[in-house]
Amino acid sequence: MNTADITFVVLAKNEAARIRDCLRSVPPGSRVLVCDSQSSDGTAQIARDAGAEVADLAWRGFVQTRLDAAARVRTPWTFMLDADEQLSAQLAAEIAALAPDPSVSAYSVPRRNHFCGRWVRGAGWWPDRLVRLFRTGHARLVARSNGDTALHETWQPDGDVLRLANVLEHDSYPTLAAYRTKFERYTDIEAQAARPSALAIVGAAVIMPARVIWLLLGRGAIFDGWRGFYIAWYSALYPVVVAAKARARAKHAPSSLALARNTTSVRATARVILDARVTRQMSVGMIAYVRELALRLPSVAPDLDFVVVTNADVEPGPGAAKVQLPDRVAINGSVGEQFLLPGVLRGQREGRSLVHLMSVYAPRWTPQPYVYTIHDLIHLRFPAYFKWKVRPYYALVAAHTARNACAVITDANATIGDLQRFLGVAPEKARVVPLGVAERFSLDDAQRAQRAAVARERFGLQRPYLLYAGNHRAHKNLETLAAAWQRVAQPCDLVLTEDQPYSFDLDRYGRSDGRMVRPGHVSDEELLALYAGCAASVQPSLYEGFGLAVLESMAAGAPVIIAQTPALLEVAGDAALTFAAADAGALARAIQQVLASGAAISALREAGRARARSYTWDETTRKTAAIYREFLS
Repeated sequence: MNTADITFVVLAKNEAARIRDCLRSVPPGSRVLVCDSQSSDGTAQIARDAGAEVADLAWRGFVQTRLDAAARVRTPWTFMLDADEQLSAQLAAEIAALAPDPSVSAYSVPRRNHFCGRWVRGAGWWPDRLVRLFRTGHARLVARSNGDTALHETWQPDGDVLRLANVLEHDSYPTLAAYRTKFERYTDIEAQAARPSALAIVGAAVIMPARVIWLLLGRGAIFDGWRGFYIAWYSALYPVVVAAKARARAKHAPSSLALARNTTSVRATARVILDARVTRQMSVGMIAYVRELALRLPSVAPDLDFVVVTNADVEPGPGAAKVQLPDRVAINGSVGEQFLLPGVLRGQREGRSLVHLMSVYAPRWTPQPYVYTIHDLIHLRFPAYFKWKVRPYYALVAAHTARNACAVITDANATIGDLQRFLGVAPEKARVVPLGVAERFSLDDAQRAQRAAVARERFGLQRPYLLYAGNHRAHKNLETLAAAWQRVAQPCDLVLTEDQPYSFDLDRYGRSDGRMVRPGHVSDEELLALYAGCAASVQPSLYEGFGLAVLESMAAGAPVIIAQTPALLEVAGDAALTFAAADAGALARAIQQVLASGAAISALREAGRARARSYTWDETTRKTAAIYREFLS
């Protein structure tokens, strides 16, 4: 791997004593970005003298500050490094020697933790393998430990992870005083979000002796001598202290739920509890749905009381409460999701309550009335394209959950038949609520021209180009698009976003007067620029649950060509050119029509803009709130 393609990101605050050794361990030729949070000990200047780029970054908590830092990376790869860590010489050499592999999204490294000058192997401290090197923009950050709301985060990539053999050295606890200082700091942070409960204190204290013994004998801490005993004791004591601090805070402050509120408004008479988890299995559109509704619902429906239950950095709207989940409760299909999450949801009940399970990944049993969102049933339409365990999950969990819901919310009328066919959901139980288009995608002609110039420069696009934005699963029908592009008479390029493998040999489709551009994953800003500059945005899919990319393209002023599949036709109306999904010749003719431009295509652009304006997130939110009221009444 070319180390110039990697940015090593280091968060720092008053790390003058350690920052030099950290930066010296980075492979030569790499870009180093030190994000300094108002250090007062000269950390920033030391970093500059070492050749690092230094950015001033406000401290917003562990998770959010790391996300802010990662957003500044412009190289293809990111390595997240703490100031108290150093790459071993062997690890630096191993990274530099990596062979390019487009199928790999990230690499994990074993971390060797030192305590009071010695490497600790027991108590679960070794090998402490973490994802640190990943493709920029292809990993999300989540909390990874029990009850953890603001620290001990981990990166979860969206693809394959390979293991590196050599170690990352970690000297976080050079003295006992340093360990106790972090112990107090971390327990204070976790206590701020923990639910105050005398029972939690008693429970943690009762199991503490067993936990000490387990860490000593079961996890090998006994072999680390006095250091192992010290770590085992304090690790077992940790949940007791968190529970005790939470209980103490509750005696002198409002409840933890009230503390999470953004206003002091009078509590509404009916409560909606949003299961707003964000997980690896969720698509970009599913995640946007969760984030937009959590943010907008409190303002759109002030007569209702909202609690946002999430494992991610989902921002609740004004007046809403937020309950942070540990990952063990949030992971799809896990024991936590099926047996612990229902208890969390039950614990938020107050008066008349309704739960909204916001994605298909949900517990089989929910202890109060609920509505359930299923965007599509593509996994059951095309089971061969997905892992074997998907079908049992739908049969054992999703079908039961859907049939017992007050209502099943879906994006398009086209999905109602699938709900009945695959899950046994009666049509009268379905509620259709279309998704919305984010305001940032709406461009007038001047803005479109400006963004188009950015796309041409960024991706080297000299000819008119066709754009496909989406994943590469077989049902997306990309071979028909490639074949059609090859047949088009006029010179043009074809841009295919994302970097998953294809289900066919893409390289056998080519032409002398056009090139295939594969930029991989693109940011929202880059996607908007590509929409703005394309001759046409093409969606050739054999099946869609909705077609958000169609509306985003229209909002940006792009002519749109879609396959004649039910959901795409429903969403696009008469504002797009269409073709029979398997007919490459018909698609080629539609492409030639848009490349010829003229008044008809200008009219198509305006029709698309008008169509997109009818799909807003506020309207999605209003229709969703109406469903809540239907069942809360």
